[in-house]
Amino acid sequence: MHEYNEFDVAGQALAKAEWEFSSILHAAEIDTVNDYRWAHDALREKLLNLRDNSLLMGQIVEVDVAEHGRVIDYSTNKTEQLGESRIIGTFEGFYVDKTVTRDQATISAALPYIDEDDLSKMDRMPLFAQDMVDIQLGIRLKTIIPIPGTDESRTFVEIPMSDIEDICFPEQDHPLIEEETLMFEYASIIMQANDVYDLGTSLDSAFEAIAAKRYKESSLIGRKMLLLVEEGSKTFEANLDGTKMPIDVPVLKRLAGKLIGFAAHVKDPQIGAEPLALISDLDTGELLNIHLSSIAEGALIDELDTERDLRLFNYTSNSFNDHVRHIIDKDPWDHQAIYEYLQSVCWKMNNGADPILDREIVIQTYRDSPYEISTIDYSDPSLILGEFDFEELMDVALGESFSLEGRLVGYRFAILEYQDDKPIDEFDIRLIAIIKHDSTLLHLLKGVSVLVPVDAIKNARLGNVNYN
Repeated sequence: MHEYNEFDVAGQALAKAEWEFSSILHAAEIDTVNDYRWAHDALREKLLNLRDNSLLMGQIVEVDVAEHGRVIDYSTNKTEQLGESRIIGTFEGFYVDKTVTRDQATISAALPYIDEDDLSKMDRMPLFAQDMVDIQLGIRLKTIIPIPGTDESRTFVEIPMSDIEDICFPEQDHPLIEEETLMFEYASIIMQANDVYDLGTSLDSAFEAIAAKRYKESSLIGRKMLLLVEEGSKTFEANLDGTKMPIDVPVLKRLAGKLIGFAAHVKDPQIGAEPLALISDLDTGELLNIHLSSIAEGALIDELDTERDLRLFNYTSNSFNDHVRHIIDKDPWDHQAIYEYLQSVCWKMNNGADPILDREIVIQTYRDSPYEISTIDYSDPSLILGEFDFEELMDVALGESFSLEGRLVGYRFAILEYQDDKPIDEFDIRLIAIIKHDSTLLHLLKGVSVLVPVDAIKNARLGNVNYN
């Protein structure tokens, strides 16, 4: 059975269903003398009960799939296998995979005239001692974005429970997240420029001015996008440090629309205002005011060619990894030689060997990968990278920015979990890209450079425009 973090509500809900399913199988084992096939119809009814009573039913969830998920169109029974992937979809329920493994030798002795083709069709034939039946629970999702060429109403993603690496409710990751961040950055500047207690410039009036400014400047105006917006909540009894505690879990709705502009929702003057997105619903044409803080997930529908992933770091990453394997294969215990060799590799990359050095780039990073900001200006040609530069770094929560824009000024490397008395493994070494960022928020934090692990970059392209 999966072990989920005790604060992971979606994971706990799935673990609860899996435990209940195990109890059902145990009862079926007793009733049918280990031949679960006879309990198939009863299991189907139990699965419907599991689905209807699960917190996940009808919820939009994000699932990381290892490799054995599948897309199946039940209108044609056409199946396509999924590789390692991240799926966002509406939870539709559970299904069961049943695999019967026959002991051919025993059956041939008992029934010498039966061939394998007939045997595979005899699902109800009694089991012999060495035969095996494996029953596995899985989940069924309907993807948020329809899959082209399939019947949308009858096409699902099915994932075996053993293949689910993680399940959660979507977090902040959507096209407008940078707009929200930018508005709060501007508001912070205004509040710093004016006395916080000076009521001459209230935060709500500041937001109204900022919203008007973004209406004129944002490259997203007029763009079509798919958003998952919070519209309510469900209560779930979670296990927190061994204590049962009710938690409100957001319920999301799917909205496809065109961004018309921005506005400010004026609240209590002592609290300030909150930015809104003005969205024209693509289905109804209705103009909707969406709180940016209520958007949990989303994507642009009309993606431009200039926004596609150019995989800029593929060459760099592959080349560096070749160097890592080369030096470690020589002697993984010679820490000094490994450090000096890789330092020389980074020096060559920073002095013209890398094809995208000194280019303006835009990157997206995985949300669960940390990056850091530094007070050091790594674009200074007189700077010599030392062993203790990390002392200048500050951690930044990745959710604060959906993408990073700036100039790639160099590379460095880090050795993770370094220990003098152990050999260095190639997976302990991480290549880090150094980007000189123009973020107002980072300037407020006294950050000059941003250090991003190359293996945390999921999308990269050239250019210096608003990318979401």
